[in-house]
Amino acid sequence: MLTSARPSSRLVRLAAVFLVPAFLAASVPAFAKGIVEKGDRVVIVGDSITEQKQYSKFIEDYLTMCMPQLDLWIFQLGWSGETAGGFVGRMDQDLFPFKPDVITTCYGMNDGGYRAYEARIGEEYQAQMQRIIKAARKAGATVVVGSPGVVDTKTWRGPADVYNDNLAHLRDIARALAKAAHMPFANVHDAMMDVMTKAKAAYGENYCSASLR
Repeated sequence: MLTSARPSSRLVRLAAVFLVPAFLAASVPAFAKGIVEKGDRVVIVGDSITEQKQYSKFIEDYLTMCMPQLDLWIFQLGWSGETAGGFVGRMDQDLFPFKPDVITTCYGMNDGGYRAYEARIGEEYQAQMQRIIKAARKAGATVVVGSPGVVDTKTWRGPADVYNDNLAHLRDIARALAKAAHMPFANVHDAMMDVMTKAKAAYGENYCSASLR
């Protein structure tokens, strides 16, 4: 079941569609290895892109329809405008009472600060994501560490290449954290960039397939 969440802007709906393959690519092999077992609690965590209840619903639909034998409980804990550090501050209240077995994260869009990458941005993101992973591990949960997505090259409010470069740095940090913690990694950034590039080549630069803000 999905917990309720406040409605978010339509702007994140397009991006949401492309998050699912990346998360499933990381998660399904994990299921095959027995990380998720019958009756487990899967919690989908992130910012407004998660709160929108689009890709989280798709993940729930996939797992409940294609793997019904697992009889999973699936929760959505997205929060608009949140950073990884913001989630750290509410884990004890909002996450751990559900006794999660698997947690997926999708942070970075807000953590990047909507400007060019700086070392302190990466350091803060790394520190907060480490706290999430450490706390989840202590609670006995596996974390599918998701990278941030991308912004649209046409409709983004500033130079899209600058912010996508920032998000790519955060992707690399997320990947390294997952590897160090022996956790699955979901490369949302590259999946969305690939789809956006192909979509614009086919339908024109005005075809929007990522965040608009």
